[in-house]
Amino acid sequence: KRPEISAKKFNDYIQSNEVKVSKRSALDAGIDDFEPVAITTKKTTLRSTPQQKATIKKLIPKKLSNFFIRANVRYTTTYERTNKNRKTKLIHTYHHPVIRSQNINETISARSQADAQRQFESNISTQVDNHDHENSSSKKSTSIDDITYDQILNESTLSNQSTNHMMMKRANVMNYNFLPETYHAINPDDGFCVPNTFIGIYGPLIKKLTLEYFTDLCFLVRGEKPNETKQISSLDKDINDDDEEKAIWTLADGVSPDMINKICQRLNISTYGHNISGKCFLKHIATSRNYPAFCYYAIDNHMYAINNKGAVKSLVESAKDVQTKMNSSAMLNNEVIENIFSNDLPIFDNIPVKDLKDLEACIVMYNKNDLTEELDDIMRIYKTIPDIRNKKSATIRITFEYDNKLIYLVADANAQELMEDQIDSKIITDYKRIQKLCETHDIEFKNQSFNQLITQIKNKHFDTSVKRHKFTKEE
Repeated sequence: KRPEISAKKFNDYIQSNEVKVSKRSALDAGIDDFEPVAITTKKTTLRSTPQQKATIKKLIPKKLSNFFIRANVRYTTTYERTNKNRKTKLIHTYHHPVIRSQNINETISARSQADAQRQFESNISTQVDNHDHENSSSKKSTSIDDITYDQILNESTLSNQSTNHMMMKRANVMNYNFLPETYHAINPDDGFCVPNTFIGIYGPLIKKLTLEYFTDLCFLVRGEKPNETKQISSLDKDINDDDEEKAIWTLADGVSPDMINKICQRLNISTYGHNISGKCFLKHIATSRNYPAFCYYAIDNHMYAINNKGAVKSLVESAKDVQTKMNSSAMLNNEVIENIFSNDLPIFDNIPVKDLKDLEACIVMYNKNDLTEELDDIMRIYKTIPDIRNKKSATIRITFEYDNKLIYLVADANAQELMEDQIDSKIITDYKRIQKLCETHDIEFKNQSFNQLITQIKNKHFDTSVKRHKFTKEE
């Protein structure tokens, strides 16, 4: 039995399916062939055409990115002190401005670089204001004079890349004091560190090894051709895709350690690639010894080829496969740590980093617990990465080599953070007093703290145990 349909439901159905007819104009009077035309509405959408992509990108909010900002902040702190004259009973107010500067590193989440700078400036103003109002009995006011940005780096632009595929091409070369003697190629600042170095070493030994032949070898190991061009479909013509097309490699893009390894395999040359920690991450051992081994460091998109024969031999030995050996506990830890204060080097106090170039071999003591700012200044001014010694997160010693002169920057182990109301007070203990106490008690000075010195004096007079003897290899 069919279900009964009420009159209301039937009328609603007719109205919902009724065709809308356009009204007849007065100009159409007398025309009998007029036919009603159904009016339809068309839904319009914003298509992603190349012309409208820019508009669409503006409508979509950018994602948050982490920006690593390093800047030097220069600010002025004005101290206000009020004194009452005992005789006249008048109150006098004194203002004493002090100019300070500080290197600050901070990570900020923002949608753009300009937004990150605005947040950084806001945070700096708050941090400086809070710092200047702590631990003080006098009134203060702080004003930011200048902010110099040393680096603004977007984390999204960084990518995790294997050292094997790192393109070595950098022209601005950094000097690493802890690396052995390196080979200085011809025209080291033109960005072609790899071909200049490789051809400079093996060009006299392999006559056909020219820049053109080296470039052909690079294309060969990459599986590409020099004149190869990327084929683009006719359907993709005049369409600007968001993803950049992969370009054909050129020598200006750099040469990776993996390419060097494959080239050395074809030329039958032993090669050893090391990273910044000194670990051999890539090697190839040739079947003959017609050519010297090619040892290098791959650091910061640059090749540092090792020129010292003794260093090359040491690196080759360290790159050999690990062998199991038996060692006695009495033979371990035979290395003696050198005491730089026993070399009779002159000692200076708190020399600015920019003036280190005018010094001879010496020791510079700083009345602070951390030398991170001095380390940053050395890398920025001298383009050199020195050898450092850390204590937890603080840098306590820097070995800086400049013009074959060793300059040691040392943080005073007895440095004290003085409060601002103690600026005029005398430091009770510093390295100079420790030196005098060491001379008095016949103890070697090693920049030890006052507590360490007390322990050494106590052990010297009361410890009757026999000092353990470390056997040498000859013994």
